[in-house]
Amino acid sequence: MSKQTPPKDEPGISETYPWQKEPVSHTKHWIAGSLVAILLFFYQLIYFTGYLLAQNAQLRPWLETLSNKLDYPLPSYRNLTEFTTIGSTIIKLSNNTYRLQISFINHADFEQHLPHLLVTLHNQHGGQFAQREFSPREYLGKDHPSIFIPSSASTNIDFFIGAPEQDIGSYSIELK
Repeated sequence: MSKQTPPKDEPGISETYPWQKEPVSHTKHWIAGSLVAILLFFYQLIYFTGYLLAQNAQLRPWLETLSNKLDYPLPSYRNLTEFTTIGSTIIKLSNNTYRLQISFINHADFEQHLPHLLVTLHNQHGGQFAQREFSPREYLGKDHPSIFIPSSASTNIDFFIGAPEQDIGSYSIELK
């Protein structure tokens, strides 16, 4: 019996020396690392753009469905362009204070957080002499149960302003 060794010229057959090792496939490590990197990328995407995505009117219904299934609340919807001021009046009362009445409507398809009101008072010559921003808790009062306005609902605000040093020529209201 003689031991036959394959000729060295044949393709696909190679001789290895005792100190050489077979190449190890790192495929499993690469797949696991790639999956972790992809998951971290999506986490960063949600972390940095999640609030803006939740404010998108087209995506909001899908996100509400997903958040209900995951039992994870979405941030409240806020879009000032979907509010319209219906009317406002300022009336001087007998005790030298002013009564400010404002009505606005929420045109959004979703419940919204009530906006802050920036009230600016102008003198008889058009110059601005007083300005103040009111939060929903300030203009609704502490007894009001909610600071949210449902979809297609209107809100009437009625509050009093202390007498300023100058006569009021005009006023402006900005929703913030």
